[in-house]
Amino acid sequence: MRLLLCLILWGACGDSPPKISPHNHDASIPVDGSGTIDALATIDCGTTIEDIGLREQIKSNGNANKSKHPLVLAHGAFGFDKLGFIGYWGGADQHLRQQGYEVYVTQVEPIASSEMLRGPALTKQIKCILQETKNSKVNIIGHSQGGIDARVVAHLIPSSVASVTTLSTPHRGTMLSDVIAGNSLNLAAPLVNAIANGYAALVGAPSGDANVVIQAQELSEANAEVLSQRFPILPHIKYYSWAGRTGRTIFSDKDDQACAGGVYPNPDKRDLVNPSLLFGYSVLRNQRGGNDGLVTIESSKWGLFMGCIAADHIDLVGTGQLWDTDWVSDFNHKEFFTSVAKDLASRGH
Repeated sequence: MRLLLCLILWGACGDSPPKISPHNHDASIPVDGSGTIDALATIDCGTTIEDIGLREQIKSNGNANKSKHPLVLAHGAFGFDKLGFIGYWGGADQHLRQQGYEVYVTQVEPIASSEMLRGPALTKQIKCILQETKNSKVNIIGHSQGGIDARVVAHLIPSSVASVTTLSTPHRGTMLSDVIAGNSLNLAAPLVNAIANGYAALVGAPSGDANVVIQAQELSEANAEVLSQRFPILPHIKYYSWAGRTGRTIFSDKDDQACAGGVYPNPDKRDLVNPSLLFGYSVLRNQRGGNDGLVTIESSKWGLFMGCIAADHIDLVGTGQLWDTDWVSDFNHKEFFTSVAKDLASRGH
């Protein structure tokens, strides 16, 4: 049961995590002397095109032209494209296409480090998207760890990224890895990683390099400053962030103070936390304040803070939802993604 909780809550267990060591980038991606990938270099995209179904996605986009640059959706930890009939984005990608936006869904390893594996893998996929579509830049929308991946991409191919929008991303880490403490995961790491690799294969994601310990270390509060120093905000790229907030009851605190200062006002509605996130929500509420069940409001802020959303970490992207509109909060993830896309377009992205 403890290992299951670890897997659900970011795969995060163990003592206070150490700093993550620098890594060697994917040898298939050209890198110049400064460590920045050459955005103009041509790379072999054959496997990548198949992995993310790029040709099919291009066809699905048709002649979409509502934004200057296409939208790239980057999933979070334990993320996937499709798991049976369940889509990670809850149909938001198809909805955006129906509204006239050019959208590409990416797929990286669900359980791995952003700096070591996920970020470089996402970079290659974006380079292939640009190479195949003849676009010059993309707008990356990253949920959860996908927002960290997006920050890595922005530093690897800065000339190819117009904006980075993060949704409930732990920019300042999550303390859950410190709460679920102990050495049991370190001892059982080979077994847990084998399970993680099996999960990756199940969801059709790249597998073989899953490492829940490294992922937990990277997403910890202890490592947040390291990430901030290695992947700070770049002045020529626009960064936007949204925070989810939820509660135990319909009378829970709306976290007006934590949500203050956003471009958009804090919604009047309240959200009921998904039962699977109740433990994480309770721990964070008692120790860190308002949160979405996995990430605090304060940790979600990066760049221009757009505001809070009355939705927990799962509902924010509609994963596994049977209906689009939440019956308590009235939050509709498809309408939310459309509003994000409209805002990016209005800002010239």
